[in-house]
Order: sequence, then structure tokens, then C-alpha cells
Amino acid sequence: MEQLPVRIYKHWIGYVIIALAGLCVIGIFWSGLGTMLEQTGINQMLVLGIAALAILSTAAISIVLIYVYGLSYVELTENGITVKNWVTPFTSRDEQSEWVRVTRSNALIGGIFGRVLNYGTLSVETNGGSNQVRFTYLPRPEHWQYVIQLEADNATPDVPTVS
Repeated sequence: MEQLPVRIYKHWIGYVIIALAGLCVIGIFWSGLGTMLEQTGINQMLVLGIAALAILSTAAISIVLIYVYGLSYVELTENGITVKNWVTPFTSRDEQSEWVRVTRSNALIGGIFGRVLNYGTLSVETNGGSNQVRFTYLPRPEHWQYVIQLEADNATPDVPTVS
């Protein structure tokens, strides 16, 4: 069993996916640039300027996405579970729940890469009317599902005593 508190960040494969997507877009611009420069009658400086702008903006967007991806985490404490999913550098979706309110947790490992690299999606349902919380690209999702379910099962509700 894990010692609480524990903060779990997303798996490193997400960084690779974001970087590869950015590199693919830059590669498409680069190949289009080569095709356009071979044609005659086109202002080459204009084409180079547009391509440089497209490549730099794609690189900047990829860097921001990598930064935002690294901010998201799941935190397990003595009191409960906190999920912080950053969407942009300025907004995040935060969910908090006490262990008593957790009714079910589920771990999904999808695809061959998820099985080989041991990452997946963790979803947690609570009984407080809250929607199901999902956290993707979580390392060792089955282990964390077990820890969450064990903590939720061992939690006892605070019942006020009447004297």
C-alpha cells in the first residue's frame, strides 16, 4: 500500500505524442514549402515568410501544450482524492472528493502501447451528484485503482454523536 499523500502526474508518452504531432505538422509545411519553391512565378520570399511563420507558430503551440500537459495530476491524501486537469495555461478542471463519497473506480488500459508502456485512463465515480472524473495517460492505472478503491472501502463516514 502507498503512503499518502501521493501526487501522480501523467505518463511520459503524452509528451512524445504532442511532440510528434507538432513535428508532423512542421513536416507537412516543410514539404509544401519545397513544392511551392520549385514552381516558377511565385514570390519566394513570401513563401519563405509564410512557412517560417507557420513553423514557428506550430512549434510555439507544441511547447505550450507540453507545458500544460505537465501541470495535470491526481493527488491522493488522507482526506480524499483531488484531480487537477489543466486545459490551457489559464484554466483547469478541478475535482475533489472525500474517500467516503467515492463509490467506484475503474482503470482502462487501451491499445497495445497502453499495455506495453503501462498507462491508461482512471475514472472515479462519487455519490455526491458529481460527474465521473476521468484522468487519461495515468501510469499504472490498475495499481492506482486498487489504492483508491481500498482507501474508499476503508473510509468511515463522520457521524455526529448525540449527547
